[in-house]
Amino acid sequence: MKKLWMVMILSMIFVSGCETKKVFVGEVYLTSERLESYLEFKESLMSTKEESTHSIIRIESNKTYQVIDGFGAAMTESSAYNLKNAIKKEEMLKALFSKEGINLNMVRLTMGSSDFSLSNQTYQPTATSPFSIESDRLILDILNEIEQDIKYVSSPWTAPAWMKDSQALNGGNFLNSYTKTYVNYFLNYIEAYQKEGIEIYAVTPQNEPLHQTPNYPSMLMSALVQAGFIHELKTQLIKENLDVKIFGFDHNFKDIGYPKTLLNSKLSRESMDGLAFHCYDGDVSSLNDEAFEGIDLYITECSGGRWATHFTSNLLWNMENLLIGGLNQNVKGVMLWNLVLDENDGPKNGGCMNCRGVLTKTDQGYQKNVEYYALGHFSKFHQNGAKRIETTSSNVNILATSFKNHDGSIVLVAANKTTIDLKTSIYVDGAYYQYTIPKESVITIEFK
Repeated sequence: MKKLWMVMILSMIFVSGCETKKVFVGEVYLTSERLESYLEFKESLMSTKEESTHSIIRIESNKTYQVIDGFGAAMTESSAYNLKNAIKKEEMLKALFSKEGINLNMVRLTMGSSDFSLSNQTYQPTATSPFSIESDRLILDILNEIEQDIKYVSSPWTAPAWMKDSQALNGGNFLNSYTKTYVNYFLNYIEAYQKEGIEIYAVTPQNEPLHQTPNYPSMLMSALVQAGFIHELKTQLIKENLDVKIFGFDHNFKDIGYPKTLLNSKLSRESMDGLAFHCYDGDVSSLNDEAFEGIDLYITECSGGRWATHFTSNLLWNMENLLIGGLNQNVKGVMLWNLVLDENDGPKNGGCMNCRGVLTKTDQGYQKNVEYYALGHFSKFHQNGAKRIETTSSNVNILATSFKNHDGSIVLVAANKTTIDLKTSIYVDGAYYQYTIPKESVITIEFK
């Protein structure tokens, strides 16, 4: 009888111990130009006994960080035009916005014209004109074809000309005396888009507020002026019961003095829901600043182009500076610039002459660019509400980050920057896996 009790007790301890350690199957997806593999499923990994390796990735899902809103790019008027005129429009939309494709769930919109519009337009050409978003009809029609829940983030390139000292859409300063009028302009935009079935998730007061040019719609807006605008806009959003977030700044990593001014202003700090950044100057590491602790951070624009055409170099740059690098600096969402451009890098409206879209529309169909695969290594596996979790890499040449979805699946994205294959030990909540990451490649492993 005593022996029977001992067996039962030992069995209970064994079962209890097993229940505390969940064992996953890891499905590996690889992008490697050398191996001609593009976000391609390679194999399933089973937990195995430990072996000594030089490179170790450790994942602890009980230690969580920011909620990840998602990934995407901008539906400029140029992108909408290219989609409308594409011979494979439905296939392209599916490639971008479905689980069979890369499942993007964030889209940036331009409030009025940008440097990737068909012409210069505004919703209210004169102070007495009725407000109308009819000039966005091309964009609206495409948005209503997306069969996916999308977080839309809207940004103006300029206020109407009559609200500026230049009296022109291209360049000039916003006139602070029009703050309340411009706030009403934003409210009209949000409500007009609602009537079209498009719920705006967030707005930024001004795209690149430190930049102006006579070549395309643009506007200067000082940090102090933006602080007051953010406060007035939030006040009216609450009054009108509009649940729309406000992200301040919306310019380059380098110019962190501007967002710090917004945070130091009581008006904007209490009214602002986050900060938005672009990649064109500075480095994502600038976000590692105590001033940004507890602040929701977003990357809202970055574009590749003909100035950098090497697939592998671009893939690894995007991982280090935007995606893996961004998430590890507590970024909640990453959006690139144009979703779709044509083979001539357009249509263009006076700005970037050689930018690259996530897709390129061709006469025969379309081409998936490096940005498509870079985003896809995250977005295809991301679920709403996912949280970044503790991830460490013992090898500085293996970049790594991971997140946990609401269904319990864990997603690891890792990049091997070296020119040699790296045998890597991967620990997931104590379970051990092994995978050799090919040189100059990116992997996603979905543990479920």
